[in-house]
Amino acid sequence: MKPRFGWAPWRRDTRLSDLLHPDYPDDIQALLHDGGPLFRTAAPELVWVRLTDRVDDGIYRGTLLNQPFGLTNRQQGDTIHVAVADGAHRLVYISDRYLYERYAWSVDPCHQCGLSVLFDAPSDLLAATFAKVPADLAMVEFTATCPLCGGKQFVRSASWPAFSA
Repeated sequence: MKPRFGWAPWRRDTRLSDLLHPDYPDDIQALLHDGGPLFRTAAPELVWVRLTDRVDDGIYRGTLLNQPFGLTNRQQGDTIHVAVADGAHRLVYISDRYLYERYAWSVDPCHQCGLSVLFDAPSDLLAATFAKVPADLAMVEFTATCPLCGGKQFVRSASWPAFSA
């Protein structure tokens, strides 16, 4: 176990300064979910996470400190990844698949609430939304329903150049 000193990167992340527990500066509430509107069976929940590692800018690994009430995808003690997300006002749980795919896609924040991450991996959204598209066609951009407010998020392949009007 690493010593808990002030060098922890989340303690220096100004986006988290008002969110870290004042008495336990490695603990933070995060929004845990089992997916967005296409896949979820239960509402997202706020849970406590003890941050343990920085994975990338704004992406942290931590241990789930409490048992979720209505969600079954994660249990107390699980290691999870959470991301700084504009529009959420909390860290947001991201799945391993989303973490793996995040550099292949860019997500424009929701036009209503500003949420800047998806609750599902882009490949899962594509498979569920565009199941009848022939496999030899590559989807390079699509819209997703914002899991917080129902607005729209624009998702674009990072390997496809953006169009300018």
